[in-house]
Amino acid sequence: MRWAKELLKEKNFIILDTETTGLGSNDEIVQLGVIDKEGNTLIDSLIKPTIPIGEGASRVHGIDDEMVANAPMFVEVFPLLEEAARRVDVIVAYNAPFDSRMIAQSCRRHTVPMIANPWFCVMRSYANGGRWKKLTEACASLHINIDVAAHSAVGDCLRTLALIREMEKR
Repeated sequence: MRWAKELLKEKNFIILDTETTGLGSNDEIVQLGVIDKEGNTLIDSLIKPTIPIGEGASRVHGIDDEMVANAPMFVEVFPLLEEAARRVDVIVAYNAPFDSRMIAQSCRRHTVPMIANPWFCVMRSYANGGRWKKLTEACASLHINIDVAAHSAVGDCLRTLALIREMEKR
């Protein structure tokens, strides 16, 4: 697809993914993953939220309150994200509306400035006006196999990059 070719050839970007305490407007990030366009890991961190992780969220990503008890708070990881974002044109995510909302919620909660970069949503571009698919479904449909657990932030970043690269070939 043209969007994948343009993204890979013309844009300097990072890919970001979050795992969270839940899906609501008060939920927070419990894991942040960021990679560059070459697949190098820039951030791979559990994050200690100020609220408990919901049971449903924990079942999806496998992260529980005990695992994040000694993790850094969002405000401690934020400078790494800010630095990574400062060096690129755009932030790419599979479900950019969700991840950008979670970043915004965390920035407000911890009173740090919101990342100003534009976001690009791979899920919407991949769907191309059709039905949105989960990242694992999209990768399976193109026979992409990444040997990292699904619903880990960096693992999902790597899946997103592989999906973009595969789409660029078609």
